[in-house]
Amino acid sequence: MIGVVAAVVLLGIAIPALFDLEGRRRQDGTVRPSGPPGPPPTPPVAIKSRLKGSVTKLEKGRVYALENGQVWRQTSEDREVEPSTNPTVWVFGREGALQMLVEGARGYVDVERVE
Repeated sequence: MIGVVAAVVLLGIAIPALFDLEGRRRQDGTVRPSGPPGPPPTPPVAIKSRLKGSVTKLEKGRVYALENGQVWRQTSEDREVEPSTNPTVWVFGREGALQMLVEGARGYVDVERVE
């Protein structure tokens, strides 16, 4: 089999890969990926709302009230954000923590729910 695959590769002919890395055919005809796994898929958005009021910086320990009535406290370090009023926020589980993304921010911040 290896000789056939090598000959096909040398000739530049593409054939569908119907075998895994041990030479076993997979039931669905796909091949196991090789190399390290890629990044985890983007988690689904659990909460989408807006912050009440203005924001100029995301600061550790600060409490954020959302329009939907929920209250969240930032547990990670400070983060820069474009100054805005009532920005949209997304809160979701990511890498074992709850994180919040604020519209205009440069990255995520870890949060915990207060109310």
